[in-house]
Amino acid sequence: MTEENVQLTDKELEALKDAQNQNHLTSLVNGGSANVVRHDLVNRNNYLDVDEQVFGNISRKLADNLETGFSGVLNTPSKIKASEIRVLDYATFIRSIDVPSSLTTLSLMPMEGQALLLISSPIIFSSLDRFFGGVGVSTIGFSPNRSFANAESAIVDIITKLVSGALKEAWSPLLEAKFEKRQSENDPTKIQCFKNEEAIVVTQFEVNIGEEIRGEITIAYPHSPVRAQTQKYAKKLEESALISSENLAWSQDLKEACLGLEVELKVELGKIRSSVGGISALKLGDELKLSKLGMLDVTISGVPVFKAISGRAGERLAISIASVNKA
Repeated sequence: MTEENVQLTDKELEALKDAQNQNHLTSLVNGGSANVVRHDLVNRNNYLDVDEQVFGNISRKLADNLETGFSGVLNTPSKIKASEIRVLDYATFIRSIDVPSSLTTLSLMPMEGQALLLISSPIIFSSLDRFFGGVGVSTIGFSPNRSFANAESAIVDIITKLVSGALKEAWSPLLEAKFEKRQSENDPTKIQCFKNEEAIVVTQFEVNIGEEIRGEITIAYPHSPVRAQTQKYAKKLEESALISSENLAWSQDLKEACLGLEVELKVELGKIRSSVGGISALKLGDELKLSKLGMLDVTISGVPVFKAISGRAGERLAISIASVNKA
């Protein structure tokens, strides 16, 4: 068992309740028969999930990277959008594959297992047509029981390299994975990267090339390693957000404490030049005529902070702040 916080499903709880109420175990001990319903309470496939926020961000970044790559290679405006994220078993997924399609396995190092890349045939044939000077509208087809022709395989390789590079960049915040090509087929039965009962995470992308061509690119990941990485990253983001929140609270407390500190503010209203003899001759009642200054410096703890103009407020001498010194 893992340390994950899992819960029994309603169906499993109902089964346990029925077993208690109907004395199934007592009936079996006494030699009688009892209704037995199998419930796998420890199979982790009952609790499949991935962090939707992290995985969604990866898919959106991947879509943006692919859109830029397709538009550049085909010299045609392309629109690519991440449409859905699903978790299901491989047997169910493989039955849903449209034939013909290109299937390519990609390594996930340093994660365990392989990913499966599916490219629908309209993308392959329209890309091939554009490479040979066409407008991307192709009626070429092939039966699922034959291999790709050399030209078609070359197009698959080009698209695979685009996807591989886009995947590497999209996953880079989590880890440095390689996504290198391993095997390419157009027959799903020849691909053996997952067990039929294995849980996989499937992301699908809607691809629009120009105004005419629509197709799909689908990527299937093994559930366990992908889930581990996305949850690890989600926890890291959560801890980072918590630290940021704590730092913000600490900064606010420090600001409030600083606002209560007393400081000394000084303004130099004028200057006078005199000799030692002149100063020594000063007596009570003597007047000193100060030379008038322009802008006055307002200092706080000896640091010039403002520029001010002298004047009066009623009968009291005052200053008016004219500007703030730049740091």
